[in-house]
Amino acid sequence: MSLSTEALGNIAHSFGQTLLFQGFVGAALLCLFGILILRATSSKRDPNARLPPVYKTGLPIIGNFIAFAKSPLGILYDAQKKLGNVFTIPLAVEDCTFLIGPEAHATFFGASDEELDQGPVYQFMTPIFGKGIIYDTNLYKRRQQMRALGGILKPAMLRKYSNIIAKETHAYLRKTWGKEGQIDLLPSMAELIILTASATLLGPEVRGELFCEVSHLYEMLDKGLTPLSIFLPYAPIPAHAKRDKARKEMVKLFSGVIKNRRDNPEEASKNIDILQTLIEFNYKDGTKLTDDEVTGMLIAALFAGQHTSNITTTWTALFLLEDKRNHGGVHYENVIQELAALEASPGEFARGEGITSTVLSQEKNMYGAVKESIRMHPPLIMLMRRVMKDLTTVDGITIPKGHRVMVSNAVAQRSADVFDDPDTWNPARWTNFDITKLPKYSFIGFGAGLHTCMGEPFAFMQIRTILTVLFSMYEMELTTPFPEANYEAMVVPPKGPNMVKYKLRGKPISSLAVKKDTEKNAFVPEPIVIVDAPEGEDNEFTLEEIAKHNRKGDLWIIVKDRVFDVSNYLDVHQGGDNAILKWGGADATDAVAGPQHPTTVPTLLERYCIGKVKK
Repeated sequence: MSLSTEALGNIAHSFGQTLLFQGFVGAALLCLFGILILRATSSKRDPNARLPPVYKTGLPIIGNFIAFAKSPLGILYDAQKKLGNVFTIPLAVEDCTFLIGPEAHATFFGASDEELDQGPVYQFMTPIFGKGIIYDTNLYKRRQQMRALGGILKPAMLRKYSNIIAKETHAYLRKTWGKEGQIDLLPSMAELIILTASATLLGPEVRGELFCEVSHLYEMLDKGLTPLSIFLPYAPIPAHAKRDKARKEMVKLFSGVIKNRRDNPEEASKNIDILQTLIEFNYKDGTKLTDDEVTGMLIAALFAGQHTSNITTTWTALFLLEDKRNHGGVHYENVIQELAALEASPGEFARGEGITSTVLSQEKNMYGAVKESIRMHPPLIMLMRRVMKDLTTVDGITIPKGHRVMVSNAVAQRSADVFDDPDTWNPARWTNFDITKLPKYSFIGFGAGLHTCMGEPFAFMQIRTILTVLFSMYEMELTTPFPEANYEAMVVPPKGPNMVKYKLRGKPISSLAVKKDTEKNAFVPEPIVIVDAPEGEDNEFTLEEIAKHNRKGDLWIIVKDRVFDVSNYLDVHQGGDNAILKWGGADATDAVAGPQHPTTVPTLLERYCIGKVKK
């Protein structure tokens, strides 16, 4: 498989300078003695197992580590060229096995949590999230905690959030941007993202009188995640001291909010935020989350989305404005015409109104712009797991227990074997796209398979809502050169500043719509009916009720007498829309159990369960 060499070279050179990997080198020196003992006492492998080929360069033990620190993507490309799509790079800290390309990715994304576990490789988040929370607990408890977080991300809940986010966006832009001016886009979007997250996830108390304090504490937690933290999360440095103090203050602050809600359950039950979901959640043994656990899981939810949504929103806006400035503006105009056609009442989008889940589901060009921006610049450029038991790839290669197994979004999504003209931003590649033509596990911006990020539907909804208001309110132009990616950051944003000159539109976005009789290709929205699914998993539905939910935007299926609302899963299903649509409102048990699906599909479906079939 070939990769886009020029792009990889540029990315690798930039990424090789990162503070992250400079921190790796420093930490490696501190850990070297322990590492030597670990290597000397490592367990023997089955001599008959076909292990991944091993990449070596430079000095023994530390040579690979130094080369990786200097140019991580460059070393991946070199190793792939010499050894193929599955290879091990022994680093000073541990053995890392890399999987490159769709076929190799199947091992990573098709494995269960018992085979590949996130917990051991993300232990450095424990001081921020808290003891016994997410990565610092066993799989049984972690799954329950993830189920609690996932409850707020079900289709019925997401449909209530676009209106809240739209109003927050309008209010922020009106207050902060005003009528016209110039602004650095990335920090502005960071402020807006945490505002919208507070309004939808943390609740009215935090969004109101506590927002400034929570925002400040979050910033201290964020700055407490340093390169050194990855290897030495409890090192006595000032950033860690501030981090630990901020977390204690965060628990204290939220404990007051939690107590007030628990003391007033009837009033509290009206809230639709994740805070209330966590307060009401019970573990399977009947116990409730402690205040510390609730706070830690709220922090985890913020960390999961803050940087990624901010960065993707910024990249998408920058790509659209650059297309307008230097590339003919075809993609920019497609988005503008789409918004113009969808705005039912003149000026409502600019006021943060009318941006419903139905409208967002019809934003095909905006969806393509966001997805293409993630393809070009995924915020997280590597995903990793710990191998918990020997794992065999489709090629018969055994990845030994204890290895860190990794895939790279940045490499995979620039593959010339998968994507035409991979280094060009072309959102049209996703418009009316037949996903069945895309090799499975080739677009991994939000993970894939069982390891698909549960926040993907929320992220797409949040980003598209913000961009809909932004481009409806303002005429904009990018006044600085189009940026390179800043690989010195742990989550990769554009290098700044990225100055945007803006001015309130003189007319509603809908006034820009091209008349259908003069523009044959004018965007005509497809009517989609959205019906809210009941919340919870104790609901019962008759077969007649289920059969009514059989179309885009309102799609239920039956699997083993349980009912699943898969409306939000349609866009990311690797087998395409039709493969699910044909089972809409019907029993899909046999289809789900088919040989085309990995055994992990039933686990993936759990997040979409809304009840069972009434007998």
